[in-house]
Amino acid sequence: MGDKLNYIVEDNIIAEVLGRNNFSTKESAILELIKNAYDAGSNKLNLIFKKSENTGRLMLEIIDDGSGMNENDIRQAWMHVGKSTRDYKDSDTGRIFAGSKGIGRFALARLGESVDMFTKKKNDVGYHWQTNWNSSEIDIDYNIASQGTKIQINELRDKWSSKSIKPLKNYISKTYRDSKMKISIIFLVENGESLEEETELIWTNPKIGENYLESITINYDSKNKKLYGQVLLDEFNDSVWKMTNKNIKEYHFEQNMVDELKKEISKLIIEEEDVDKKDITDEMIAELLKEVGSFKGELYFSLNNVTQVDKEKYEYKHDTLSNRFKGGVILYRNAFSIDSFEGRTDWLELGKRSSSSPAAASHPTGSWRVRRNQLSGYIIIDKEENACIEDISNRQGIVQNIHFKILKKIVVSALEEFEAYRQSIIRDIKKIKDKEDSTSVIKEVDIENKIDSFIDHSRSIEELTIQDLVEVRNRLLEYKNKFDDIMYEKLEVEENYRYEAQLLNVLATVQLKISSLSHELHNNRNTIAVNPQKIEDILRRKYNWEELKSEVPSSRNIPSLLKNLKKDLEKVLDLSDTIIDENKKERFEPREYSLEVLVEEIVEKWKTQYNWVHFKTNFTGEDIIIISYDYLMIILDNLILNSVQVNECRKELEISVDFDYNKGKLLLEYSDNGEGLDKKYKNNPSKILNVHEGTREDGHGLGMWMVNNTVYKLNGNISIDGETKGFNLKAEMDI
Repeated sequence: MGDKLNYIVEDNIIAEVLGRNNFSTKESAILELIKNAYDAGSNKLNLIFKKSENTGRLMLEIIDDGSGMNENDIRQAWMHVGKSTRDYKDSDTGRIFAGSKGIGRFALARLGESVDMFTKKKNDVGYHWQTNWNSSEIDIDYNIASQGTKIQINELRDKWSSKSIKPLKNYISKTYRDSKMKISIIFLVENGESLEEETELIWTNPKIGENYLESITINYDSKNKKLYGQVLLDEFNDSVWKMTNKNIKEYHFEQNMVDELKKEISKLIIEEEDVDKKDITDEMIAELLKEVGSFKGELYFSLNNVTQVDKEKYEYKHDTLSNRFKGGVILYRNAFSIDSFEGRTDWLELGKRSSSSPAAASHPTGSWRVRRNQLSGYIIIDKEENACIEDISNRQGIVQNIHFKILKKIVVSALEEFEAYRQSIIRDIKKIKDKEDSTSVIKEVDIENKIDSFIDHSRSIEELTIQDLVEVRNRLLEYKNKFDDIMYEKLEVEENYRYEAQLLNVLATVQLKISSLSHELHNNRNTIAVNPQKIEDILRRKYNWEELKSEVPSSRNIPSLLKNLKKDLEKVLDLSDTIIDENKKERFEPREYSLEVLVEEIVEKWKTQYNWVHFKTNFTGEDIIIISYDYLMIILDNLILNSVQVNECRKELEISVDFDYNKGKLLLEYSDNGEGLDKKYKNNPSKILNVHEGTREDGHGLGMWMVNNTVYKLNGNISIDGETKGFNLKAEMDI
């Protein structure tokens, strides 16, 4: 056995690597030293900027009344790099220790060229420790009378001034969320006066209607994998409650995260742990959700500004907030935020979410998403409970492991509940207001007639009376208001359909590629169709066909392989014919059809593709209908595709399609006897109609949204039965 060796590292290299290169900002370095004082049990901490009596340069004193250190603490702990004496909780103060890695003290090297530390432990003498980062010294100092620690950081590396005090106070107020230690920042100016700021707890006693419009309380219980949430609202006038019959003050929700996040977590397991899809079980997902650990949080939503038109149309209660929260979403580990997660970065990826789904809240089918600048608040994790959410070694962020990604998805799941509820209120308001607008007494033609009348019968300006001028003013105001309404509606329409256009452009591009390939297949149809038979004829002349049929395993049975190939090629060719047929221009123009013939034509194509699916169709009422073929094709194709994909493991499936058409009203009832809705949607079946919703790992989540969007275009609505066995959907449309 050889001699044991230890690394020898120069002091200045340690200071450079763990100090100057380890902290992204001067503020984050100060926060690290605040954590040290907190862990030492300090009740009062002062940060004092002043000029050094020796050099005349600005220095920083950090003074706490904590436990202090003796000689053994300095030699064995302070000078021992990477050693932490911190456990989980201080038994005396009840504080959960912020430090853990034993390198936080090197924040001093980030801040100054040299350091003097004066420290005293209870019932012990004081000590003076000093360093210039090349060497360090320790001496007894009998002049230190009080317990605690004073650190003097000399020759500050960064520029600090009296103007730095306010931003530093705001930073610490965001990153420190405990009241056990008071923090004061003092800047001593040359004339003997001082500027002083005391940090605040920004999330204490938040006021609805003053700081925010809605709060979303999040409480995740990892033991039963349940997410509990509460939304408190103060965004709408009380009249909205009667108008929409929705509770506009409070909303509660509960989610089973195994059901809710099965698809997303399965993807993460495949990406992060290289596990085959078929090997992923609910138990694996549940175990990861347990390992994440319980956590809680509070998120605050508010709009940047509200126009007068919006305020009136959507019955908003406030146009501005007197002290609006706008600090972003902060991630705390117990008493302190994690560096770079204090609102600077969009760690919840709200910007990405809203840009991928930019639909306005008033959009009838698109999913509205909270914008980054509309959300503030905090998520709190615990050092022990959420141990799988790890800090990066330099404490400047979070390890982006699977547990942290799941935590983010849980938070976003709560956000989605809030977004859906708020959007449902706004959609209801819009429906009612649009109906009122359509029956308004003053029509655009009336205003035009009044203005034309005034122009035709106008006299010279000198002859106008006061009454004439009043009438002119009133008429112009009418016209202006109507013009403003038209412009507002135009902008709203553009906003509502921007996302839809974005999605449809992508789908159209994909469809063009598919159509191009389909034409290629169609042009070579004859060759492709007969090739299996040609190959069989050649083989029959050379080999005994009956002997080849008896070959096992099936993967080597040539006759069987050719038979299957022939069937598959027929399906591919039928599919290419269908695609070409359905892209013809006349398919997108309203025409007179027999409803029964039209539906049977659509269904027949599915019968040829899937012989294990049995269709039942029924028609009542009028048979002749004027409609664009693509409308029914989109509705039925996506419903059937959804049934087939959800039940692809079954040997048989029965699909029923019932239509009733009378006096321009088309009723559809669609059902299958398959697996039905996933548990995720049982309590809220209409959620499946939202864009990008689905449980298949490889699905795009657009099928049911396109059904809903098409029904909406036909002035219709959809209801889904979440309790029935199998899947059941009813739609009502105006044709």
